[in-house]
Amino acid sequence: MIAPIKKQTLVFCLSFLAILTGCAEKSTYYKLSEADMSWLHYDNNQILYFQSPNGDIIQYDVVFRAKAYTVEGNTYSEFTGADISQVDDTTVVFAGDNKGLLLIEKVEESTLVTFSWPHFAIKKAPLNTLPLTLANIGGLNFGDVIVLDGSLLTDNRNYISKVWISKSQGVLQLEDSSGVLWIRSF
Repeated sequence: MIAPIKKQTLVFCLSFLAILTGCAEKSTYYKLSEADMSWLHYDNNQILYFQSPNGDIIQYDVVFRAKAYTVEGNTYSEFTGADISQVDDTTVVFAGDNKGLLLIEKVEESTLVTFSWPHFAIKKAPLNTLPLTLANIGGLNFGDVIVLDGSLLTDNRNYISKVWISKSQGVLQLEDSSGVLWIRSF
């Protein structure tokens, strides 16, 4: 049998522990929804092919696709993304010139979708804040296209001047600094 003084001490300790546990700050999770994930349509190790009118082909590799959380205190914000790299790139001046990234982040109650493309001067373009338009690319109509124009920023390193991105299909078309259109083959 537990002595009366020990019983009171045990009840006090358990009550104190319950109070401390109840006062502990709860964790907050901001998760990506299915609608948020609709921006990410690339698979790991998927090769994207773009062809010019004269038959030349540029290949891009989706080299890494991940989903995780950033942690700040007791707040967990989910993010996902895909690293995109130009295959057999011989035009790299500085490390990273041939790299791009599609990043989808849950920032509190809102979603931020940012985009970079290999050899394209505009980095971390906020896609989900830009209007979607209609575009005819390769004879097909797309109603959810964003056109990023970096033509004023093109140089030897960043020779892609425009990028056409479909929310449902990903990058559809590129224009290089000489005006050649590269259309994605599906």
